[in-house]
Amino acid sequence: KILIKDLNTYAEEYCLELIIYEYRDGNDLLTSNISFDVIFMDIELKGLEMSGIELSKRIHQIHPLTQIIFITQYEEYCSDVYEEKHVYFIHKPKMDIYMPKALEKVIEELKTEEKNFLHINYKRKESYVPVQDILYLERNKRITTIYCAGEPLRCYETGEKLSELIERLGQNFIVCHRSYAVNISKITGFEKRRVRIVGEMTIPIGNNSEEMEVKQRFAQMFTLR
Repeated sequence: KILIKDLNTYAEEYCLELIIYEYRDGNDLLTSNISFDVIFMDIELKGLEMSGIELSKRIHQIHPLTQIIFITQYEEYCSDVYEEKHVYFIHKPKMDIYMPKALEKVIEELKTEEKNFLHINYKRKESYVPVQDILYLERNKRITTIYCAGEPLRCYETGEKLSELIERLGQNFIVCHRSYAVNISKITGFEKRRVRIVGEMTIPIGNNSEEMEVKQRFAQMFTLR
């Protein structure tokens, strides 16, 4: 209750909009369908065989972008927390000193992670796609498949249109065909009406204007390098 009161106080001070959920059972947290921005995690959890550190590992398998702030009464855990990704470790007696710093760190990390991952939902399945791994996107009927580097290729599906995804992905991506978009940084060359990407794969290019625009954007990126 004290933590919730403190969070509301900090939210007012930093003009943050908070929706706070309180869980007393780690299993309830794991089975929740909510993707949290940040979780304040005690290390010693009553009624669970696993620690807050182990629970955080399982949460990150489902929601890799969730930021974890470990809170504990015991300083001896300060080394153990490095077994799992987290943004801050707060010793409860010093909560008033370190909580503002922890929240500032969380905001910075969230802004960075949003740029590194594409968050999509499809058929109630939530996925976080590493943007740097995306090779190309293909639209077929009402489904867009996102192809990512790997052996074999990793694929993600979404109902979003190419234009919507490109707007979210940013300037490194371009529509090269009515059914395809490509990550410009993955282009290795061009063939007749096709673009070649890493892995010796090729995808089609549409009309002349689309081909010209892709080549211009590729040349600009190559020049910037």
